[in-house]
Amino acid sequence: MRLFSISSPLIFYFSQNIAFQLKDNKNLQFLWYVEGAEKHLQSYDILSEHGIWTEKIVFHKGKNYNDFNFMNFIKFKRRINELIEIEENILKLLTEKKIKQVFIGNRNAPIDRLLYYCSKQLGIEVNLIEDGLTNYLNFRYHEKPVHGIFSYEYIKRNVKGLFYKALRRDKVFWEDDPLIFDNIYAIFPDRYFLKNYKKEIKKLRLNDKIPKYKECINNLMSSKEYEMLWNNSKKNILFLSQSLSEDRLTSLDTEIMVLADYFKTVLNNTDYRLIIKPHPRDKKDKIDRLVKELGNNNVCVLNNDTPIPIELLLDNIEVNEIVGIWSAPLFYTSLVREDISCVSLLFRLIEISNDDNSKLIRLYNHLKTVFPTEVIWFNPKKKGEII
Repeated sequence: MRLFSISSPLIFYFSQNIAFQLKDNKNLQFLWYVEGAEKHLQSYDILSEHGIWTEKIVFHKGKNYNDFNFMNFIKFKRRINELIEIEENILKLLTEKKIKQVFIGNRNAPIDRLLYYCSKQLGIEVNLIEDGLTNYLNFRYHEKPVHGIFSYEYIKRNVKGLFYKALRRDKVFWEDDPLIFDNIYAIFPDRYFLKNYKKEIKKLRLNDKIPKYKECINNLMSSKEYEMLWNNSKKNILFLSQSLSEDRLTSLDTEIMVLADYFKTVLNNTDYRLIIKPHPRDKKDKIDRLVKELGNNNVCVLNNDTPIPIELLLDNIEVNEIVGIWSAPLFYTSLVREDISCVSLLFRLIEISNDDNSKLIRLYNHLKTVFPTEVIWFNPKKKGEII
């Protein structure tokens, strides 16, 4: 039996594509979610193909394990007992279900790291599935770069490390401990430069012809919320939002400013229509504010109650341009649709921001090096590389 640890619609999509290729149904869904992402469970039900999966386990305590941090010191004893219970449950699950292979997507999430170490303890093979572009990074994008041993970031990281070491759980919670996988599953095998695997990098495919996907696409084409993606009465621009201000990568004001500045210019041409696809963790107030700021009738918002990975739709949607910051489909599109322009506003976000840009500058420089031609790096002033 194989266990697939699934925490997002994208990881589910890639997991099911892998399971489909294996030509049997010896696959178990291990579903966990972070706070506020419970709606993902509905997405999995819609996408799940009958005959691929043997069993589904919804692990509600996954978020409790992920949320354990230094602030829990006040409730130390109770939280430690909770951690022990979760760890025992994971070992029991792997043993009782006779798991022979484990697939995880989020190598930085404590619950997936726990699965890794429990599996290794039992001699189980562990593989890493692509989780957007984060698997191509050798750093955690939401953390500031560390500059000098007297910097706040350096001191903070070492205090955290000592705390987790005292708990004897530093390998799980301390992300500096690298995980070495048996195999890597990646969309861009030739761009995967990390040396964190023993065997090989296996190529993931975007467009597996799974019957459930076709059914899902047909339902979306006939739905009021999604039909605009196939309506070519105007030139469609699809905007893939990301939870940037929610993740404190920039301020809400800056995020709205960058997006409104770009889209107002485009929408001055009445031949264009903007279709906004919110990120599952976007706050509704942010999307509402962006729509109000644009003040244009040629703007529509896709229903986000049940998140559907846009990767599922890339083959046949009627769009002329896809715009985002660094959302993975911006980069994936080049593999399946040469007729769609993909534009990243990451450079622009850095350029006009008054915030601390160290996180985004590092991210931009890395992605621009690894993926120089997959997207148009929007840069109206044509400045050089950000250092």
